[in-house]
Amino acid sequence: MKIAVKIQDGEYWWGGSSALGEKFPLGKESRFSMDRSYTENQTMPLWLSTAGRYVYGTEAMEVTLESGEFTFESHGEIQVAHPASTLRGAYLSAMERHFPFQGQPLNLDFFKNVQYNTWIEYQYHPTQEGVLAYAREILDHGFAPGILILDEGWHGRYGCWQFDPAAFPDPKAMVEKLHAMGFKLMLWVVPVVCPDGEFFVKTLRENDQVFIRYKDTGKPALTEWWNGYSALLNLANPADVHFLKKQLDRLMEEYGVDGFKFDGGNPDMYHPSHIIGGQMDTQLSCYELNQAYNRFAMSYEYHELKDSFGCGGLLQIQRLRDKWHRYHNEGLLSLIPDGAMAGLLGHPFICPDMVGGGDYLSFLPGTVIDGELFVRWAQCSACFPMMQYSKKPWTCLSQEHCHLVLEAGRLHARLTPYILDLVKESQRTGEPVLRLLEYSYPHSGYETITDEFFLGDRLLAAPVLSPNATARLVVFPPGKWRDEGGRVYDGGRNYEVAAPLHKLPWFWREG
Repeated sequence: MKIAVKIQDGEYWWGGSSALGEKFPLGKESRFSMDRSYTENQTMPLWLSTAGRYVYGTEAMEVTLESGEFTFESHGEIQVAHPASTLRGAYLSAMERHFPFQGQPLNLDFFKNVQYNTWIEYQYHPTQEGVLAYAREILDHGFAPGILILDEGWHGRYGCWQFDPAAFPDPKAMVEKLHAMGFKLMLWVVPVVCPDGEFFVKTLRENDQVFIRYKDTGKPALTEWWNGYSALLNLANPADVHFLKKQLDRLMEEYGVDGFKFDGGNPDMYHPSHIIGGQMDTQLSCYELNQAYNRFAMSYEYHELKDSFGCGGLLQIQRLRDKWHRYHNEGLLSLIPDGAMAGLLGHPFICPDMVGGGDYLSFLPGTVIDGELFVRWAQCSACFPMMQYSKKPWTCLSQEHCHLVLEAGRLHARLTPYILDLVKESQRTGEPVLRLLEYSYPHSGYETITDEFFLGDRLLAAPVLSPNATARLVVFPPGKWRDEGGRVYDGGRNYEVAAPLHKLPWFWREG
């Protein structure tokens, strides 16, 4: 199916994927293209406009914008609707019709104190000693305990979900110590199994229904992913569900693990030459297989995901893609537009990646850490629904910068009651928690403002997103806005606000 949609004068659009947030909004003079195979991060076949229009596809869409006209093309059905007159109205109408919210209420621990992740500190080589040292240092430096994610490398071969005995000689004792310190522990997992060796052969011998298969031979298919080639689980197949659940439940029962970070499972890991195999006799699309993985993850109270297609409306914890340790081009400047886009695609419970950046290539030996950038990143993240640290600020920053990062985490904790109310409301209504100014104050000239955002409808955050800045221009919507020091600003005006490094400009709407 192929349709064309002309952009109206003064109309702006958002849609496609949270990973592309920096490119939006798109107006009449914009140029844009997105291949239907693009499935990075939170991706939805949904497009929304400030004029209250939306485009929704039942399958992935190829999208181009040239000369003021969109072209949407898909193998599935494409619907165009004009149910409202605002961006908010378009979102609510599309959500209620196509992806109403569903699932179990989320564990509120994710939104309270900040989270921690071992990835940047230890990358592929975490150890029991290192994890416990990390936890103790968190507390010793005044940071509050929270959810701790033990990322890649805690295990042996991929798919053999056992602690590496050399690196983790007594994982049960480690988990008990973490719990005693006030942490919850989540483990990184991917839906792949190394396709050789005793574990793989044993798995097939015990259950010949598992794994996605090749069409021509019926043998387990090998898929290419970022760490090589592996057999791939199909979480739409009861046999695979039983197999993976058995492995993960054992980790919880035997060691006291609280939950899992579900990585991978993104649509491009599946290939048309594969059949689903096992106990099922119909072939599912790569998108349906990704959705099955997402739904499986949601069965665990403590879970995190970051790659989904068409999963808007599911009550799940999602994180933005790994960011680079820089300002522009998938760095700090991408947090607000990507986070806002996630909400517009039906993913309001969003974590803005790890403070300072989560792409490990930014932190290779010899890399210089920008202390100012690190602080501004923490300040921006403090007003997101969730906040996650990885790189230890006390090892790479000055004492002053480390203190300011700590203060950003404490601000997030002070906002907890408000954030929890928003999360509970969002689970009921489907509304984004993090909102663009245009979403909350439509047709007021705020369409292109992407360096400020609302948390709910009362907290306005205007973080500093450029280096060496000591002030910034803040656009205040109508109303009265009080800053942290008690000064009140009249809305409907712009003010130059002081923002030295120790200050995050944020404001509370009075009344």
